[in-house]
Amino acid sequence: MKNIILIGLILLFLGCSSLFLHKTEDPKFREAALHKNLNSIDELLRTHQFNNAKKSIDKYIQNNPSHMIGYEKLFFFYNVADISSDDITKDKEKYLAYIDKNLLPDSLSMQIEYLFMTTLEDSSAVSILDTLIQNYPTCSVTTDNAKEQIFDYAVMRDDSVRAKELEEFLIIYPDNKWTPLAWRYLLYSYDNLEDETKLDSTLNIVELRYPNDSRMLNTVARYYLDRKRKLSEYEDKIRAMTDSLDNADWDKSHYFFGDKSREEQLATYRFTLAELLFEQNKYDEALKILNEIPEEQLLAQHFYLIGKIEMTAEQDAAAFDHLLKAVIMGDERNKWTPKADSLLNELYDDLSDGGKAFRQFVNVWAKYNEPLFTDVTEQTGLGSYKNSRIAWGDYNNDGFDDILLNGNVLLKNNADGTFTDVRANAGISEGRTNGGLWADIDRDGFLDFYAASSSKEREDRLWKNNGDGTFEDITSFSPISDTLQTEGAGWGDINGDLYPDLYIANYEHGGEYDKEPDFLFLNKRNGTFADVTLSYHIIPTFQENQAGRGVNWGDYNNDGFLDIFVSNYRLDKNFLWNNLRGKGFENIAEKVGVEGNYVDGWYGHTIGSEWGDFDNDGDMDLICA
Repeated sequence: MKNIILIGLILLFLGCSSLFLHKTEDPKFREAALHKNLNSIDELLRTHQFNNAKKSIDKYIQNNPSHMIGYEKLFFFYNVADISSDDITKDKEKYLAYIDKNLLPDSLSMQIEYLFMTTLEDSSAVSILDTLIQNYPTCSVTTDNAKEQIFDYAVMRDDSVRAKELEEFLIIYPDNKWTPLAWRYLLYSYDNLEDETKLDSTLNIVELRYPNDSRMLNTVARYYLDRKRKLSEYEDKIRAMTDSLDNADWDKSHYFFGDKSREEQLATYRFTLAELLFEQNKYDEALKILNEIPEEQLLAQHFYLIGKIEMTAEQDAAAFDHLLKAVIMGDERNKWTPKADSLLNELYDDLSDGGKAFRQFVNVWAKYNEPLFTDVTEQTGLGSYKNSRIAWGDYNNDGFDDILLNGNVLLKNNADGTFTDVRANAGISEGRTNGGLWADIDRDGFLDFYAASSSKEREDRLWKNNGDGTFEDITSFSPISDTLQTEGAGWGDINGDLYPDLYIANYEHGGEYDKEPDFLFLNKRNGTFADVTLSYHIIPTFQENQAGRGVNWGDYNNDGFLDIFVSNYRLDKNFLWNNLRGKGFENIAEKVGVEGNYVDGWYGHTIGSEWGDFDNDGDMDLICA
């Protein structure tokens, strides 16, 4: 009996082992396991468990020596853990020897050597990169280098310079992942330069190189649409392409670099097809194509074209309705909304004087019962001001709010709908400040203000209101002026003494990725402030400064003490400083889920935030942009 039981257990063990081995050989199981390992490494790096992170990275590379992502984690580790050059050099010899021993491809060995040389700031990295680009044009390092250049081209303002550099880029990277985007940027630059000869030549090249690429087909079709050329040819091509892509297993990565869904991109292609049909007077076919787009994917351009088609059929009421939807919806680049607005004016030219009658008609049509606004910029005398940051406050207590621009321009409200620039009379110096915030720092009943600066010449200012229409610079009595680039600030009461305290969020050194520390200043109730940054524990996790852009005070936990949310940019994590009953602060952003989403060592670009009770439940909610 015992033997039978023993044999059964052995068979059960062998069966389970076979099942386990079969499972581990399953590609999906292996992929999930690798993903789990990488997530574990990310968590160790995020929480600065550097010794364990290094061990996990070493183990990952040993088990997966040909996976470039393992080495990328290694170099990210070197960066965040601040590893010495000597230790990195030792690792370099170890890893390159390991790659040679395992007979891994030359391309991998060369990429790893390049990354080591770059990390060690060795000039030989340049020649290694040149070799990689020439011999391995699609490898990870080459592709990353191409991506960095493409991102630079995206923000260039001079199309002549951009076109020239893109021409060179396409010679160096003829078949890289980012090559199609380079062709698109080149077409865009030639179009802006109105160089029809080069545009035509480039369109021909793109047509030949990418005959089956849906993204490129749509791009070329748009340029021909603008020129009313090849309409029939591209009608056929776009129709065939949308038909072939209209299925559930379509791979998004095939056609688009970005985060648009398949349905969103199909809606874009169908719009192009509808425009091609419209330009050939095939109005019914165009409308049919537009009607195939799901309602949730309809954008301003779709409503605009529907309205335009309805105008040709003299269906003015329907056209007006759709054109108005286009205007109300708006679009990212403000291209289609103005076109729709122009057609609205054409429809009802008897009311289209741009004045009150037309606006009233539109509001009645749309059943709009919300507040109405009128642009009075010129009437108020503010049309010539080009400042970027504004703060409202009644500095002279006459019951009318005045305006502070950039912390150095004071506009007095004349109580008749106009403003007067009184900065000279008020004694406010020009200064290189970029924003101001009002607060009655001494509780004398008159608003004072802090003016922030990004200058390295200590140009932050604290201005005391003298109560007679003038201000006194009292900056020298407090340590608030520094050489740092201040981009955010906020007043709030730390300890409930009813005197406003000041939190200043600083950015980075002149565009370099060298983040600057924030500061907290406690109001001493005598017109001066004390730097309590360290004593109140305003110390970021792992003492890593972040690129601050915004400050918002709010009692998020209803304990009667104001907390501070700091919006941080540059893919940095946000802060939420929990006020410890006026005795100090604790950063709880990660704990309560407002730090940001961690992805590959980065968080998010938070540039501004605000507290508010969104759902009227009595506690403060938070919106971040």
